[in-house]
Amino acid sequence: MKRWSKLKRDVECLMAPKLDFKIYANAYNIEESIPVPRFWITVGGKIIWDWPKDYIEQEGWYFYDSTIKISQLLRDYLNTPESELLSKQFEDPFRLVPILRVCDKRIGEKQLENLLENPDNFEIAFIISNRLSHS
Repeated sequence: MKRWSKLKRDVECLMAPKLDFKIYANAYNIEESIPVPRFWITVGGKIIWDWPKDYIEQEGWYFYDSTIKISQLLRDYLNTPESELLSKQFEDPFRLVPILRVCDKRIGEKQLENLLENPDNFEIAFIISNRLSHS
């Protein structure tokens, strides 16, 4: 298994610098149970994605398995050729890829404008608008 710090660095290097994109991972000890993981993404200091907090309602997930799947998803995204970034269908129950796509500096202004026509949620529209205003 690759180190989180390397994965974090690789993901953050692909993101548009003016967005101040940061991805974090932590584990919280709750009494004597196994540590509970948390992943979150900030753009401009605002938390726009927070797992498991925003996904606690989902059934059938287990912390350890989900932690591995999030890391694998990030690695899969990083390894996707630029020409396939918008068309590839990722295994993404975490709704993470749409955020990565609109923050990715390899996605151009025209592609962002097309994505803005049907944003997945408020955070996606916020990020696209932010990127287009910095162009």
